[in-house]
Amino acid sequence: MAPTAENSLACGCPANIFSSVEGVAERKLYILFVQLCALMVLVRLWHMILRLIRLPQYTAELLAAIVVGPFFLGRISWVKAVLFSPEGVNTLVGFSSTGGLLVAFLCGLEMDPSLIWIHGHRAWLNILGIVTLSAALGTATSDMLYNMIDPRTSRGHFRFVLSLFFTITGSPALVRQATEMKLGSTEVGKLGVWVAVLNDVACITVMALMTLLPVLSGASMMESPLEPLIALAYPVLAYFFVGRLMCHVMQDRGSDAQLMVVMGIMLAYTAMGEVVGYNGMVASFMLGIMVPREGGVVTSLVDRLYYPARFVCLPMYITFMTHVSWAGPIEPLAVLPVFITVILSTTAKLAISLGMAWVYKTPLHDGLILGFLLNVRSFPDLIFFAVTVEQRVSPLFLSLP
Repeated sequence: MAPTAENSLACGCPANIFSSVEGVAERKLYILFVQLCALMVLVRLWHMILRLIRLPQYTAELLAAIVVGPFFLGRISWVKAVLFSPEGVNTLVGFSSTGGLLVAFLCGLEMDPSLIWIHGHRAWLNILGIVTLSAALGTATSDMLYNMIDPRTSRGHFRFVLSLFFTITGSPALVRQATEMKLGSTEVGKLGVWVAVLNDVACITVMALMTLLPVLSGASMMESPLEPLIALAYPVLAYFFVGRLMCHVMQDRGSDAQLMVVMGIMLAYTAMGEVVGYNGMVASFMLGIMVPREGGVVTSLVDRLYYPARFVCLPMYITFMTHVSWAGPIEPLAVLPVFITVILSTTAKLAISLGMAWVYKTPLHDGLILGFLLNVRSFPDLIFFAVTVEQRVSPLFLSLP
């Protein structure tokens, strides 16, 4: 007969190390603390491993979340019982949701929109080529991937989302990677940053409109003109009022109390966006990109939010999303569409980069570097992932909740 929880406790082998903690709130705090400790240790280990093998370290948080998630350690029965029981996953929900908003806000802060106005024919041709080739690949492969994934949406909607995934890049991580490779001041580094920022801003703007489609299509101008107008005016509120309010609050940049006020403003603005019809992470990103760049306020916020968002909130959010979105057993067919979409996305950007190198008679080495930089993935992909899972059209998952 299988041992019950009482028998386990009697023999000194509790079924769960938190079973002796009295009180629901206290037990949840203990679980959250252990989850955080496990992730932070794994993040540090991955940083050491990636540094030893000379690979970019911006993937350490993603790798740590994958290892501790339902794919590896989360499949071990006692790890699942301790960290990811139903109570453990519920404990993860509130913290991870707020952490995801903080990551999206940091993503917006790191993307300087002034870079969009830098001129250059080669940059414009790169963008045009990436968008065109991504749309072509999305159209050509959408039917095959649609049948493999079976998303709960139309083929046309899925085709559009697939093309968007092929186009999007990871500009915040691209900037860090270019700096680490000592390319930040070179022509190829500047070109990669410019193209990536414009791609990401355009893609996330389109995703914002995607989340508004139910609001805009469900309320006709004759029946309820106020609702769609409020939704469209929401980014204007961030630009003219909320962002400037943050700058006013952050006049004393050394105050932790004022930083907490800024975070409260961010959460309130995001909650308002969700009421209006936006995805929470898209709303938080929009606020970050609308904060005025003058006066050094953005630099101060990035410096103070980067480490908690990157090393704590990001792996916690990814772990939560993997448990919620793909908690079942991993089947070989579930990995295949992920592999195909990643390969096609990489192929599109690399082909355009090499093509532009040939057209402008620049060294092949520069074209390969640009192709590598444009394939860097980071926070914008996380926002894309959150939006497509909410819309039930993610091209990276076989089945969605």
